[in-house]
Amino acid sequence: MGAPGGRKYPPGVQDVGSSLLRAPKLVLTDAERARLDESPDAGFYAAPRTMQHVEPEFIAALTGVYSVLLPPGGAVLELCASRHSHLPPGLALSRVAGQGMNSQELAGNTALGEWWVQDLNAQPLLLEQLDASYDAVLCVNGLQYLTQPELVLTEAWRVLRPGGLLLVAFGAHCWPEKAVAGWAARDMDQRTQLVATILQANGFDQQWVGSYEVLVGDAAELGIPRSVIPQLGPQPTPGEVQAAVAHLQAMVASFLSAGL
Repeated sequence: MGAPGGRKYPPGVQDVGSSLLRAPKLVLTDAERARLDESPDAGFYAAPRTMQHVEPEFIAALTGVYSVLLPPGGAVLELCASRHSHLPPGLALSRVAGQGMNSQELAGNTALGEWWVQDLNAQPLLLEQLDASYDAVLCVNGLQYLTQPELVLTEAWRVLRPGGLLLVAFGAHCWPEKAVAGWAARDMDQRTQLVATILQANGFDQQWVGSYEVLVGDAAELGIPRSVIPQLGPQPTPGEVQAAVAHLQAMVASFLSAGL
């Protein structure tokens, strides 16, 4: 059944009148979704935490990654946002929106142009966010607290524009009472693999390729010969797709500046 107004729900989500049903591609088991503290999250996050939650080295590395990957003038959505976003101070963005759990933290985050409070464990769908409305979605030190990470990340893909960036980052610190068991039981390397597995299980490898093919079509319509457009291999990695996107975007920019 189609969604009202043409809204595209993520893969596996169907509009069935007043409710949404998902045929999930789950990675975590039910036991791995359990937490030491199963009390309502709103109570746990009611008091603002304004201190830095991660090491200075992590912050510096994250800001450096942002300065390279985030497109100037782009629209950015930060999931699980708090008091600090660590965006490069000189990076001009057209829009920075944030979802988080504490209104005081979000209001004090000067990087956010707009924000809202939403418990992603109670409501993982970003119902107020339009399809293909962001150039990048960030989730820093938040995935470990999500009991439905598969659905949240497919929602992140839904709101990304073709060729957009999904960046998930995390440090060693977490609030152990609210982290899901599947996260707490893994070391840092295993947590990285867990994130990759969730993305792959929910089709992100194909979605990256699909986003690139959209850009290829746009470039061809401009008149760029397909023979000179970078081609992807049969099973490209996300890094290879990102490199191809950057190459093609540079080609389009050069093509337009030359007035061809």
